[in-house]
Amino acid sequence: MERPTNVKDIRGGVTGSVDHGRVWSGVVIRRVVARPDLVTALALMAIVLVGAAVRFTGIDWGRPFVYHPDEGVVVKAALQMVATQDWNPHTFLYPSLLPDIVAGLGAIGHAVGAWPLATGQEGLFATEVLPGQFGVFLAGRVMVAILGLATVVVSFAIGQRLGGRIAGLIAAAIVTIAPIHIESSRFVTTDVPVTLFCALTLAASIRAIDDPGRKRWWIVAAVFVGLATSTKWNGIAVAIVPAALYISSRIKSGGIAALFRSPTPLLMALAAIVAFVAATPAAVFAPGEVIGWLGQQATAYSSEAYAAIRGSSTDNSVGVAAQTVVSGFGLPVVGLAAIGIVCLLAARRQIEFAMALFVIVYVTILAIPVLYYPRNALPALPFVAVAIGLLPGRMASIAGRWRRGRDDLSRLIPSPAHLRVALATLIAVAMIPAVSSDIAYAGRLQKPDTRTVAYSWILANLPHNSIVAREQYTPQLLPDQFRLRDHDGLYQRNMAWYRQQKVQYIIASSYIYGRYLDNSARPFDDLFYRNLFALPEVFRIDPGTDRPGPTIRIFRLDPLPAPIPSP
Repeated sequence: MERPTNVKDIRGGVTGSVDHGRVWSGVVIRRVVARPDLVTALALMAIVLVGAAVRFTGIDWGRPFVYHPDEGVVVKAALQMVATQDWNPHTFLYPSLLPDIVAGLGAIGHAVGAWPLATGQEGLFATEVLPGQFGVFLAGRVMVAILGLATVVVSFAIGQRLGGRIAGLIAAAIVTIAPIHIESSRFVTTDVPVTLFCALTLAASIRAIDDPGRKRWWIVAAVFVGLATSTKWNGIAVAIVPAALYISSRIKSGGIAALFRSPTPLLMALAAIVAFVAATPAAVFAPGEVIGWLGQQATAYSSEAYAAIRGSSTDNSVGVAAQTVVSGFGLPVVGLAAIGIVCLLAARRQIEFAMALFVIVYVTILAIPVLYYPRNALPALPFVAVAIGLLPGRMASIAGRWRRGRDDLSRLIPSPAHLRVALATLIAVAMIPAVSSDIAYAGRLQKPDTRTVAYSWILANLPHNSIVAREQYTPQLLPDQFRLRDHDGLYQRNMAWYRQQKVQYIIASSYIYGRYLDNSARPFDDLFYRNLFALPEVFRIDPGTDRPGPTIRIFRLDPLPAPIPSP
């Protein structure tokens, strides 16, 4: 391979080091690796600071209560691990890497700040914790936010390596402002960490392609695949990237037979498995538990009845999946991403093809289940961000080729420099709706949640030790405040049962009753809530632009009048 030489990159105006030795489809590929410069460093720092500001704004939302239902799944398992000194979280809705890390934070907080470790207290739902345990949630949220910012930096590094500093900065900016990434960065959930490991897998795979003489980067990429899988089960999909790149590179260099002459594929598989087992040891030592939880998830994601009560449409899976992606990233960004993916395929280069392949396969996988969550699309974010970042340089290169040798059309075709600026400006404009959404959401999280407001009203207005029934996603009450008759959903008991229990007040949440009202598949549950809403309503608070949360409604259940004796 020739020694790199310093050149001026006609695509991005970047001075850097060019590798002349890589060939794809018989064409020498010139990839510019831009030298660090002060302007680029300052721009990246500004992007990271903006990302930090918007992610840390509202990061203590709900204090001292925890309102995000999935945080409790991770943190309560971690606290239980510390309390019982058990390596096994016994909960595998997600793999155990994140609970293991949070367990470390919880152990430190317990030793230093006396954070309580108790879980499963009477009167609390599975997703709720003691107010004194909020510290471990906040520590976990800070950690996840930092991992989100690390994804911004990794996306910049990938974009810069593939297309120069402008591409890197655009990729970093896309990740920084993606609404669903910002939202998920504020909570102790698995989506932001798995996105980082997917980005690191891509970065390591690029290094492996750039340095084919060394196997270590293939092994590193495989390790990141294992860690991604041990963070969230869907992380295994990123194995497509190093696998596709390795296969294509070996076939190009030595034919199909070359695939079987090297131990690298076996080493990659072994590295991924070891990394996964090291972070989720229950896969080997308690496989029955893991398989059982995976079966529950498979049932939930394939159940039309469950999807219906969660608000997912089962009529048009592809359309709903697309809507899910749009709601998570913003329509303008998704439109640019689609163009970017097409350009990746048109480039006919190994890395670009592997990136496009992952996005296409992953989005297709999202369309298979009948249950959708926007955050499930996050692993594709670094890939589409880089694809968008490469657009100005790619379009400028195409314009330059059209202008050469076509004097009659040169005046009609923008110059590469002008086109690059125009496209970069278009991308910046396309980010405005996402930025506006981010600012509005951050502002809402600084306002008291509807459940917090309702909690204050309850303490001030309901008699102490009243008998109260509530469902999930309602204000968190404790047995030393009221006598509780709680159920995940109020509909699980009929009104006669509540009267028999001498319940005085019933608290409902739109996050629950909204699933059943006008739901033809659940007529009896719909009827229960309609009867409930006919009772005297003593308090109601709705969400709005000035507050997050569900609608909380409190009803008074008066005892039935005594029957009139017969004359």
